[in-house]
Amino acid sequence: MLRVVVFLGNAEKSQRVFAVAQEAVKRVNTKCELTYAKDAQKIYDNLALSTSYYDVYVFNGLNEECEQLTRKIRSNNLTASIIFLSDDKIDHVLGLVRYRPSKVILSNSKAEEIIDSIRFACYEQMHFRPYFTIKNKDSVMRIPYEHISYFESNQRKITLFAKKKAFEFYAKLNDVLMLLPQDQFVKCHQSYIVNMAKVKSLDKANRCFNMMSGNTIEISKSNYQQVVTRYAEYVERH
Repeated sequence: MLRVVVFLGNAEKSQRVFAVAQEAVKRVNTKCELTYAKDAQKIYDNLALSTSYYDVYVFNGLNEECEQLTRKIRSNNLTASIIFLSDDKIDHVLGLVRYRPSKVILSNSKAEEIIDSIRFACYEQMHFRPYFTIKNKDSVMRIPYEHISYFESNQRKITLFAKKKAFEFYAKLNDVLMLLPQDQFVKCHQSYIVNMAKVKSLDKANRCFNMMSGNTIEISKSNYQQVVTRYAEYVERH
């Protein structure tokens, strides 16, 4: 799941841009949590939980609070995508470049440009910082996709098997699947979702995946043909 936050320091402008951002995240093929921040404190509070709490920021390039937030973000996080809405003063736009923005959008830009910029930033994050998020009462854990081998469901409890550790949380396996990129993860059984990047081989005789971790994951008979096709397409792309 990606987190996108809109904060412009002006309620009317923030609400207008937030409506545009809602359309943008609808067009992204992964789940996005879009937040409208009425004040900077909300963002500061979440950054205190994790410096990578948000993935995409939409800020007012002319607002002092937004600039202060950007300095804090960039002091710990060089990979988050920051989109600035600014004016057409070239000297000010050049001043924003030091914060490594994903995009600087001029104030007279059309809504479609803002939508395209947010979509690009989301895809940028999916490519450079892909992870699965697990939340509990005390923390937010983000497990990079490249570390995930597979998910196993046992009633309502899900176990995520990662590179060096297993993580347990409560969810439905189908809900987990909706949060994952469909071109990389496949549900091969009512109890398993597999990261196809971590498959060592497909054993057609025994109808299972042999994982790089050494585990063997069963492929259900009902899903078999679809899963084999999906895996063949993945191998061809990579």
